[in-house]
Amino acid sequence: MNGVAFLQFLRNIYENEGQVLFSRYTFNRRLNKSDGTISFQFKGCSPKKSVPQNWLIVAKNQMNTGIQIDRDWFRENFQVNDCRVSVALWL
Repeated sequence: MNGVAFLQFLRNIYENEGQVLFSRYTFNRRLNKSDGTISFQFKGCSPKKSVPQNWLIVAKNQMNTGIQIDRDWFRENFQVNDCRVSVALWL
């Protein structure tokens, strides 16, 4: 499954507020961005955070080439290392 198909898969699964992602994190809603992309907003961090679709697409495509996706990968590629990374890795 490539990154775009993975994103569509997630869109089909996470539709309702309150769906448990893992641990204390729950899905809140999809945010439609002005550039036509979406983010998956979740509860469990304060303030609420969201995972942009490009992170998920790029990470899935990289996984398909055998690259290990971990916190270091997100830090190097997106300069982020917070609860959004935990959610993205879990997804």
